[in-house]
Amino acid sequence: HMVWPTHCEIGTWGHNIHADVLHACNVWEQRHGRHTEKIIKGSNPYTEHYSALIAEVPHDADPNTQLNRQLLESLAQADTLLVAGEAGSHCVKATMEHYVQYMDADAPKRIVLLTDCMSPVGGFESAHADFLQRMAAIGVRCETSTSFDL
Repeated sequence: HMVWPTHCEIGTWGHNIHADVLHACNVWEQRHGRHTEKIIKGSNPYTEHYSALIAEVPHDADPNTQLNRQLLESLAQADTLLVAGEAGSHCVKATMEHYVQYMDADAPKRIVLLTDCMSPVGGFESAHADFLQRMAAIGVRCETSTSFDL
């Protein structure tokens, strides 16, 4: 377990959605008349929260650190789950590991990791490579944003 220095604080550029990704979300929202859901994590200063699904060490008194069953149920509705983000060595990795842990055996078949839309934290390149290899071994598709085709 690693405790990181303060980063991605609410109100800073590190917490924001990249402008190009936000634009793509806005276009999708306008086209479909629906909104994209944003998930906030890491609000408890006493535990790391790499995964969007559950903190590294959940606190009984803080439901925000517990398994996000509502998010799991929402993700289970997707025919295809496109995954991008930072970082492939930590947050994306932990989220996907938890997703396949808590979902049915067919879940990996619905996941597409967009490998050119994520990168590892510097110094953790091998953790990122191992993550991609393990995901591919269980049936997750590893594609690029230009090679991906439904």
